Amino acid sequence: MPPRSNTAFPANLGLYLGRPPLQVPRRGLLDALNIRIKEGRVSALNLGWTPFGLFNALSGPMTLIDNLFLRSGGQILIFGTTKDLYKYNEGTEKVDFITPRYETGTADPTNGSAVVVGGTNWDTNLKVGDEMHFGATGQTDPEDTGNGGWYEVLTVDSAVQVTLTTNYTGTGGVQAYTARVLYTGDIFDYWRTVTFFDAQPDDKDLWFATNGVDDIQEWDGVTDQVTDLGATLSFTCKELFVFKNMLIYAHILEDSGEVKPTSIKNSDAANPKDLAGGIAGEFVISDGVDPIVSLFSLGDNLVIYGQRSAILAQFVGTPLTFIFRTAIAGIGPISGRTVADFGDFHEFVGADSQFTFDGVTLKESGTHIWREVLRTKAPNRLDLAFSHFDEENGDLIWAFPLTTDPNSATENTIRIAHSEHYLEEVGDRDPTPYSKRDFPFTVSGFFERQSTLTWDQISGTWASQNFRWNDQFFTAAFPFNLVGDESGNVFTLNTSQDGAGAALVARARFGRVAISDGRGRNLVTRVYPFAVQFPGATYTLDVKTFLAESAAGPAVLLDTGNFDLTLAGDRFVTPYRRGRYMEVQ
Repeated sequence: MPPRSNTAFPANLGLYLGRPPLQVPRRGLLDALNIRIKEGRVSALNLGWTPFGLFNALSGPMTLIDNLFLRSGGQILIFGTTKDLYKYNEGTEKVDFITPRYETGTADPTNGSAVVVGGTNWDTNLKVGDEMHFGATGQTDPEDTGNGGWYEVLTVDSAVQVTLTTNYTGTGGVQAYTARVLYTGDIFDYWRTVTFFDAQPDDKDLWFATNGVDDIQEWDGVTDQVTDLGATLSFTCKELFVFKNMLIYAHILEDSGEVKPTSIKNSDAANPKDLAGGIAGEFVISDGVDPIVSLFSLGDNLVIYGQRSAILAQFVGTPLTFIFRTAIAGIGPISGRTVADFGDFHEFVGADSQFTFDGVTLKESGTHIWREVLRTKAPNRLDLAFSHFDEENGDLIWAFPLTTDPNSATENTIRIAHSEHYLEEVGDRDPTPYSKRDFPFTVSGFFERQSTLTWDQISGTWASQNFRWNDQFFTAAFPFNLVGDESGNVFTLNTSQDGAGAALVARARFGRVAISDGRGRNLVTRVYPFAVQFPGATYTLDVKTFLAESAAGPAVLLDTGNFDLTLAGDRFVTPYRRGRYMEVQ
């Protein structure tokens, strides 16, 4: 669990949801948005995001941000959408497709016509929705507009003819072409990835990816497209994991159509694609049909999470290979990306609460937040939920689809996330603080800053910066938090006060307190905000005073004061309002 200790000046306790206002601790919060609890204080600094890179929006909803780390020391940033896979070019800050291609034979497009003839076996290698580019093979630039750029296939008419969704506008005649064979998953079919180092028999570092619908993909980081393993493997899967020098495939979907939600396959040692030799095997890990949703390691064990269970697998070698033990029955993560790995224990969100699991003991946690959040979860969109560690701020961000999201019945993204501030020391009696933030994203990941910023590269003055001059943020290898949205945009998180130019409203509403003894109506004369001085601030802090006539009754906004953040004037605001109970925002 996060560290606990008593402090001389108690830290802010964060949000308490679903409780009567008077039961929220004085240093707790009734409501909050776009704030962070850090080092005991409430802060609204750098909770926004800015565009990443110099590329246009990608081909669909973002479902992957990952890194391929090579033994040589290289790092390749990979993006995935529902349709394509991309690699990021650090030099140009652009992206290239690494989606598998088909470019056999030639094409004969006609300017002004949507019908294209030529090709070789288009009826078995292309499908509706794939995209074509004419003039050359090996085209990987998403923004290349030569011959009209990329064209979507409307119909595959025969082995030698396709019809495009728009008329071709370019040089006609027989020519080479590139066809991207797009993926068919939707926003719920997010990518799962692993890297297998020193894979045999070729001594390569191999990156594997699956969306649970299409064939498993493989890439060595060198070629300009991934390899579709449909011809090598006779199945696909929903989960991948590297364990004891084996590649574990879980929640199997055989090419024959058979679905095996509780099965795993393990490769031979060191050879991730060998599923027949050595110690390779296949196992049904539990009774029933509780589907496998995620795989993690914990100590020397493989943890196989189902929606209502957790199975521990211990590798024992031949002839058994594994010994399986049911560690949790009846409780499991609500979806595959709602497990957070703290190293020596896991934290996951189940159907009715949050839990911690150390391989032996299961404990409920975060009840002051999760019972209310899960009351408003959107059951039809749970596969969108995910967690993200922001280690530099000590935040574990839990993004969940809620019924309170706009258009929640059809919404395909998340709007709000709850941040668990796991490094805060609040004492032994209080739970870990939480806050809430705008988070309209579908996926998250990381990427390291490639070079240290010098002072001449920083725009604006130091007074306008929200980072201290000696902060690690400016140095090489600083891990950026990246996020992607439903429109295919990629952003850097926690670098701005706004959301890519759009204003972010920040607020913190503290618990209800009695004015005097709560019996009589008493006068509130002054409110002293505990605010840090901002010498160059051109704006004020709104201090809102809400008053109520009973302990559990509604609170009414009776005064909004403007507090000078430069601290050049009064250190207080003056509501001069009467009531029995008060709340301050």
